[in-house]
Amino acid sequence: MTESYLMKIIINAYQYSPSITGTDRMASNFLRELQKIDTTNTYYIVCSSEQYIQPIITASNFTVLQPKHFLPGSFTKRVVNKLWRTLLPWYLSRFKADVYFSFHNMRLPHRRVATQMIASNLDLIPLKFDEYKNLSPGQVEEIKQTAQTADAFMSISEYSKQELCSTLAVDPKKVHVIHLAADPLFDGKPHPASFDLPPSFIFTIGGSEPRKNVDTIAKAFAQLPPALQKSYPLLIVGGSWHDRPLDPLRLSPHIQTLGYVSDTDLASLYAHTTAFIFASQYEGFGFTLLEAMAYGAPVLSATGSSLDEVAGTATLSFEPNDADSLATFLQDVLTKPAIRKNLQAASRKQAQEFSWAKSAKQLHSLLTGMIG
Repeated sequence: MTESYLMKIIINAYQYSPSITGTDRMASNFLRELQKIDTTNTYYIVCSSEQYIQPIITASNFTVLQPKHFLPGSFTKRVVNKLWRTLLPWYLSRFKADVYFSFHNMRLPHRRVATQMIASNLDLIPLKFDEYKNLSPGQVEEIKQTAQTADAFMSISEYSKQELCSTLAVDPKKVHVIHLAADPLFDGKPHPASFDLPPSFIFTIGGSEPRKNVDTIAKAFAQLPPALQKSYPLLIVGGSWHDRPLDPLRLSPHIQTLGYVSDTDLASLYAHTTAFIFASQYEGFGFTLLEAMAYGAPVLSATGSSLDEVAGTATLSFEPNDADSLATFLQDVLTKPAIRKNLQAASRKQAQEFSWAKSAKQLHSLLTGMIG
């Protein structure tokens, strides 16, 4: 593009759920930084009626498009989502945009609404795990279609890029890796919790979602000497995943579940934990690791998927299902202050390698055709 040419860029930041998801956080952080970078090109930001993304849009060259702007009558959120695939593309076509970009994983409208159609490649979970595939069978076909029709992809890790190219035969030249960062809410500063925390504790996030692999963590914890279990209870953040029971509770009386917690409470857990464990079997990026490392938490992380990429050398790494190795590492962290101190310093240093300002510059280059 020449410097004199002003582009029209449509960005889909639609919020599909009343609760704030990782995709919503990603979108808000990118959009906040994009407004600082680009004050000339015209942006149309597609939002829902939920008040999360919309208040972030303040720049004069960024225009918010909401359902009420282009759907007649008073529609419920459920109906709006159903009509999204059929009505919105026709409305967006009128802008004659140069670029359409969606933050939502491998999701593009069936109708071409811009010269260049760019998709986000966050993960291929629905293709990799039967539990997820069965929940939303239509998503599998949507991912395959997007792989064939997108002109370019923003992939949030090298791992996700490799998965996309090897699984769906996408040309690697079309895929541009742009890492994410910890949400500014997790700023490394201590926050008071809304409930009493144990004096010392270990914690993890995942609830009963299968790929989060909390079972392995619980098995490793149960191998610790009883005195360590009592002194450092294991706290599990996250709820029941599609009514799947949280079985690890039976392994030790010192395992506690907290369910879903607020961001402030989560920040407090990161700030005060003796050790944070993340044993996920598959992550497209690994927000959770960066959040914990922003607080200097000593981190024990499973190897594989994108976690090695995000963690670098800042964590103690174990095979996702190797409870024995995890138990050994965990006992070392709990009983050897020097190891904890080294992990804390490594965590903070690694977290600083990722920033939304840097990532937004890369996304801006992709959207405006500076890379391709």
